[in-house]
Amino acid sequence: MFVRQTQQQFRNSNADVQFFYGDGSQRSWVKPVGVSQIYMMLIGGGAGGNAGTNGGGSGAVTTWFGPAQNVPNNLIISASASAAAGASGGTTYVYYQTSSSTLVALLSANGGLTGSGGGTAMTANQFSNMGLFQSVAGQAGSTSANTAASATTFLSGGSGSSQTNGNYGYLTTTNGFLQLQPIIVGVAGNTATVDTVLTGAGCGGAQGVTTGCKGGQGLVIIASR
Repeated sequence: MFVRQTQQQFRNSNADVQFFYGDGSQRSWVKPVGVSQIYMMLIGGGAGGNAGTNGGGSGAVTTWFGPAQNVPNNLIISASASAAAGASGGTTYVYYQTSSSTLVALLSANGGLTGSGGGTAMTANQFSNMGLFQSVAGQAGSTSANTAASATTFLSGGSGSSQTNGNYGYLTTTNGFLQLQPIIVGVAGNTATVDTVLTGAGCGGAQGVTTGCKGGQGLVIIASR
């Protein structure tokens, strides 16, 4: 198991890195002058857990890396807010705004599904073909600890037992977390007694006693250099 560390991996990298944590609002990104490459990672919102039945599914993860010349100078970012207990997670978007103020979705990451299903992967579109593109579905929630970590995503679905297991040996018995260093991993919160346990961005909410727990908020990271 890797030791958890403070997230300082972008310092001294000569990169412009911006984080957009989900609150449901639309925010602007302006392409820095002189950059040649851009990386974007989108995380869909995790679904909220249900009362006494199962945790929520985690959001999908979409990544894109390519030449800066293929990315518009201005983007609109909409990262999903936390889902309520028992509700599906929201979709996270990166939009391009046309001259007629129409928003066109360039990239998206679907939210986890109520009833424990993981968020579905994005279908490739015209923009995704302009660089290296991947979209991976989220992990389904569980009625017990996620004893087998997902083989396809670093985000865990919500749990409802005494422990939630994530990738690389990371686990939690209370609040969840998302970390980017020394390796990226998100672990859902875990509870069998209360409905207020928090979870990592994009991870599913834990099964609760009376209402279930909220799902993790969406997230967009855009790095350019």
